[in-house]
Amino acid sequence: MQIKKYELIAKENLNIKSITKNNRKEFSLLHEVVQELNLWRYTCSTYTSYEKDTNENVNKLIKGYLLKKTNFKRF
Repeated sequence: MQIKKYELIAKENLNIKSITKNNRKEFSLLHEVVQELNLWRYTCSTYTSYEKDTNENVNKLIKGYLLKKTNFKRF
């Protein structure tokens, strides 16, 4: 299942620049994907998986406020 997700990212040429991971086993092959797709990888601290949820919530709020293709260099 997890291999299919990574294949989909590569096949569809999705514009993904980074991945935030926690220490769960579904991210065990992530290092290979990060290298292959040239992504930035952010890791939550050990025993603080809630950091990922917080990060995803902030990203959702930013996406709701800013338009697509907004240049973040001006911030």
